Amino acid sequence: MREDEVPQDKGVIGDNYRVNYALDKEGKYKLVKSSGCDSVNVANEQAWSVIHQQVAEVKNRIKLGELSPIAYFMTINQMDVKILSQLVNMMGLRIRRHLKPRIFSKLPQPILQKYASAFNISLEELKSFSCQD
Repeated sequence: MREDEVPQDKGVIGDNYRVNYALDKEGKYKLVKSSGCDSVNVANEQAWSVIHQQVAEVKNRIKLGELSPIAYFMTINQMDVKILSQLVNMMGLRIRRHLKPRIFSKLPQPILQKYASAFNISLEELKSFSCQD
């Protein structure tokens, strides 16, 4: 694709951009900023719609007392138990137990700190998380 053909359709990335390789007038590859193209924007919008739905479902389950705040932060960070397990250096089974509110409420501070660090939040944000909108 030539440099002047790089799509510039605004989408979910807003004022941000992605970088594409394109041919300049001399036929050499160079990096060119792109706002995106319609097909990519539609796919991104659909993906974000699913993510927002997942977040809403997790928040509801936390309100109902079915899940701990760990589930929310896993969801917004697009992590599963396996990824989180690697980040906090704990077995997946142990993390699944920590997803239970009753178990979460009894976790010692060092364990909670591991989770907070993995989610890039403060310990206080994790401990005081509330699903109130």
